[in-house]
Order: sequence, then C-alpha cells, then structure tokens
Amino acid sequence: MGLYFYSSAKFDYIYVLALIFFQAAYLLFGSNTPQNMFWGAAASVVFRLLIVIIIFRAISDKRWKMIVLSGIPILFIYFYLINLIRENVIDSYYLWMCNGLLTAFLAGMAVSNYCYKDDQKSYWLLISALLFVVQIGLFFVNKFYLKQQLFLQLIIVFYGISHFTFYKFMVFKDLESVAKEAI
Repeated sequence: MGLYFYSSAKFDYIYVLALIFFQAAYLLFGSNTPQNMFWGAAASVVFRLLIVIIIFRAISDKRWKMIVLSGIPILFIYFYLINLIRENVIDSYYLWMCNGLLTAFLAGMAVSNYCYKDDQKSYWLLISALLFVVQIGLFFVNKFYLKQQLFLQLIIVFYGISHFTFYKFMVFKDLESVAKEAI
C-alpha cells in the first residue's frame, strides 16, 4: 500500500479498499473458527469484487466470448477444489462459490485483455491474475486438504508476487489515465 501511495500518478481509492479487505480476509483465515472462516470468505469476496471492478474499468476492449472461454477452466478447477473441502466450508459454501465465479471472471478478463492488447499494463495484469488463482488453489489445499509447510511458504511467496504485479498494473493504469486526461 505504501508503494502505491508513493508512486501512483492518480490515486485509486477502490484499490486501497480492496487491499484492506484482502488483509482482513487473511487475518480472519488465521483462526479455524467457523465464524471467522465465514467473515474471511465474505471479505475475500468483497476483495475480488473490488478487483474485478478495477479491471473492468481499466480494460477498454471487452471481448465477452474470450473472457468466458478463458475463465471456464479456472472455474472448473476452483469448483473442484471447493468440492474437495465442502464439509469444511459448509457455512460459507455460497460465498466460496461466488469467490470462484469472481476469480474465474478476473482471470478471464486478464487473459482476454493480454491476447488482444499486448502492452506492459496487460502483461502485469495477466501475471497477477494467474498468481492470484494459484495462490487461492494452494490456500485451499493447505488449509483444508493437505497441510504442508511448503504450501504455506509458496502461498506467502505468491501472495507477495501477485500483489506486487497487481501494483505494477495499477501504476501503468494510473499513468495511462493521467496521459489520457492530459490530451
């Protein structure tokens, strides 16, 4: 968040709000109580929704068929992981399903955008979206299915890299927005 405050050409409050919800989600996931898992899942859905809004506003050429086709494989993988842990997330099952839809849509938008617009902003968005997907998959496996220290370390690494790459996307998006306003 500090890097974004320092280097942003045009500050986006939705991004900062999304980061706050993301941090809240991971703090809530730290405990294994059903109530905290529910609120963590809710915070995660809000985070994904805010990120989808940011990306939706940043992408000028939305090719809906490509977005849907790109998101379907991720959606199937995500739903499969949710099916594996269904007994553990019974209270927040629908929140996780919604999170899966938003994650697949986010990844679909990133892939579609990169296929049709090969620039630095699209590159950073693609890397970030794919790392978010991998991070969520590892989180599911580690939290509910097969607890391994290696998975926890990978989650932390992907957490940092995915947020850094999304920060780079935001900086390029902000610079592009400032350049459009100057014209």
